Amino acid sequence: MDNYLLLKIAHSLPAILGCVGLLVHVLMLFKAARSGDAALLQRKLRRTRMISLPLLGLLALSLPVTGMWMVKGAGMPLGQLWLLLSSGLYVLLMLLGLLLAEL
Repeated sequence: MDNYLLLKIAHSLPAILGCVGLLVHVLMLFKAARSGDAALLQRKLRRTRMISLPLLGLLALSLPVTGMWMVKGAGMPLGQLWLLLSSGLYVLLMLLGLLLAEL
């Protein structure tokens, strides 16, 4: 297996796990909110803030590292429009995630 394929896997796996993790947490919190039990919702929110958000944050932090490593390995210039737009979107989403973590 060559390095580029390993980088693609190392880049794709956190992206998939992050999306699935967010979807599971939204469904879990929605289900807890619909139950009407405030204590259950509070426990779910506490667990999400203590365990899940740091893990999802680590997954999110690995994406630009592996992405830039893949771009350099492929020999693409870093000034391409799609790379600049995706970097800007990443910064915006990280700021939004930090704001949501503070709530």
